[in-house]
Amino acid sequence: MSMSRFDEALWAAANSGDIPALGDLVKNVEGKPAEAIVVETVILNEGSIFDRFAGQLVNVGPRSVLQVFDDRGNFTLLAEPTTREGIYHLIGSVPSSDGRWKRVERTLVTSSPDLTPCFLNHDDFADLGTSLSEFGAVEVRAMSARHRLHTKSVTTTWQKLESQLRPDPQTAILEAEEAETSVRTLRLHISEVLDVHLRRLSGATYYGGDFGVFSSIILARLADAAFRRRNLMHGRARQVAQPTPAPIQITLPVPAFKSASDTARVIEELAAPQRLSHAVLHRNPYLQVSVIDHSDGSNFDVLVTRPDTIEVQPGFRASAGALTALVQQLTDRFAAEDIRERKVAAPVSLYSLMSG
Repeated sequence: MSMSRFDEALWAAANSGDIPALGDLVKNVEGKPAEAIVVETVILNEGSIFDRFAGQLVNVGPRSVLQVFDDRGNFTLLAEPTTREGIYHLIGSVPSSDGRWKRVERTLVTSSPDLTPCFLNHDDFADLGTSLSEFGAVEVRAMSARHRLHTKSVTTTWQKLESQLRPDPQTAILEAEEAETSVRTLRLHISEVLDVHLRRLSGATYYGGDFGVFSSIILARLADAAFRRRNLMHGRARQVAQPTPAPIQITLPVPAFKSASDTARVIEELAAPQRLSHAVLHRNPYLQVSVIDHSDGSNFDVLVTRPDTIEVQPGFRASAGALTALVQQLTDRFAAEDIRERKVAAPVSLYSLMSG
């Protein structure tokens, strides 16, 4: 199987030492059949983007192009640096549902903690859809979601009707939440402007329309969200004789941890990855689990003290990449809405107590 027009042009440009701007590259290969452009936004914590990837690598300035050899057909990947430090777009033309892209996703998993994707906060994901409204009516063609309390997935599609528009992103997301599901992907359409597929795991697919809108709105917001996540996770290891940094708080949309049997699901999730080992320090009424990521020796405490919250407290050795991987694993599994630093109440002075 021959490579796509995009892959052929990208590989030829890389070998010539002159890769056009991404928008120009896409425009140069327009034609029929149409080719999708698949993007995965990633956080580089250590090393180089393609350290764990197999293939033939060509570096052109800050950009890297990898040709991957596969029995199903060779393909190329472009590591495109963004304006945000440590944030890259991993770009190809293999459909995200194709087994070859699944191979890319598996390699990303094994690249942790050096290289991690970004699982978007609920509001960041919703903002991707609303941000397009300035260009016209944004319609949802399809939506996939997952039940909050288990891993059952649901896919909903809307047919185009002459008499009315399909739902906008806010309406579709609200319908999913009323059905106690968490939205994972949205296929959006703006008439004569853009056809795009958004994924909460920091990804998007461009199917057609104005690539400039896709780049300036979708790719820019993905990079911003990943950069905020990178900054949140950096520098959180405990230090001797220094105040303990506030833990990372993962907030669920519903109180999912009401009993020991509920919190047992957290223990099961921590036991799943081979890179992690754990020890239960406290079981009931609250949960406290000590976790070690053997990828780099990072250590954490995972706590459930409220029915709608998981907290992760980094230890004295805690890399940003390992913290990101652990927090996002729990966020993804339990369909959480938000990841942020827990607010710590200011200490009350003796004077305030006496005068109050």
